[in-house]
Order: sequence, then C-alpha cells, then structure tokens
Amino acid sequence: MEFATIRSPIDGRAGARLVDVGNLVHPADVTGLVLLTQIQPVIVSFALPQALLPVLRAQQARAALRVVALTQDASNTLDQGELTLIDNQIDATTGTIRCKATFSNAKEALWPGQFVTARILLGTIHDAVVVPGRRGSGRRRGPIVYVVGDGIARIVAWSRARKATARWSSPTSVRGESVLWKASSDRGRGRISVK
Repeated sequence: MEFATIRSPIDGRAGARLVDVGNLVHPADVTGLVLLTQIQPVIVSFALPQALLPVLRAQQARAALRVVALTQDASNTLDQGELTLIDNQIDATTGTIRCKATFSNAKEALWPGQFVTARILLGTIHDAVVVPGRRGSGRRRGPIVYVVGDGIARIVAWSRARKATARWSSPTSVRGESVLWKASSDRGRGRISVK
C-alpha cells in the first residue's frame, strides 16, 4: 500500500480511520479504511403531517419551496435550502410524509447526524398583521384579537387568520389599527378598558 494512491469519488470529510498501521487489510474487507461523509451539499430528512400533502404538492408545482434549517430548539437559523423530495407514500403508522431538502451548507453549519428543526415556506401573506400565537386567542367561532380605539378595546374576529409557527396572521381584519397586548378585563360589558 505504500506505493498506492486511493482517490475518493466524492468530496467529503474523512472520519476516524477504521484501521491502524500494521493491520492486515484485504480487498474483500467490508469495513473499509475510513468513512468519507459529504458535507457540501448536505441533505436534511424530515417528516410533515399528511394533511399538508395537497398544499405541499400544489406549491411545489408553482415554484421551488424554500426550507430553513434551524437549531433543534429553533432559536438560530443554520442554513436555507430547497425541497428536493416528497416521498411516494405516507407512513401509515405515523400519518406523515417523508421529505428531503438540499442545503449548500457553505458555512458547514449542518453536520451529518445532527438533529435540526426544518421549517418549510408554503406561502407568503402580503400586508398581514402578525401577533404572537398566544395573543391571537381562540374561540369556537375562530381566533380573535382586541383592537384599540378611543381608549376602549373591542373584540375583532380574524378573517382568514392562519397560525404559523408561534404567530397568528391575518391579511385584512385589523389592518391599520392598534392591537392590544396587555389590559385588564371588564367582563360585564364584553369590552376592555385600556390603561
């Protein structure tokens, strides 16, 4: 072997060697000498609820879907990539569809075997009012917010409100108005005095 050169067919990062100097190796050995792992680009596998499949396929037919890889606690963005695979069947035990996204990983922020949170962008609501999810309170008839006007807050039902990640958004119902964050309730009148 001292006069032999072994070239990898891929670019990657070599892991710990699997044999040491003095070990006997044979062409039929299945363990190999070292494990090479491709780092750029990298593929992230994740599962989505089967209910999203029609929207996912419709949006993918229009344009490439952007996927954001975040740290496991979703506090930091690691990289942005593109959805490259929607599996051809739904996992009947979990009710999910497996997907894969490809990331350039130029900064090598993603590492093979790393657990990440994947967020897929299915669409953009333009000129929407967005509030934290806990503020868009839910009722039987749908989510509501409190809108301030003349020192009084009134309840407004959100038309076409959507919940995405930890936020509610609505494109029309409270545009141009002030949304209440903190107040004390006067339960008798169904209104809230702003202090």
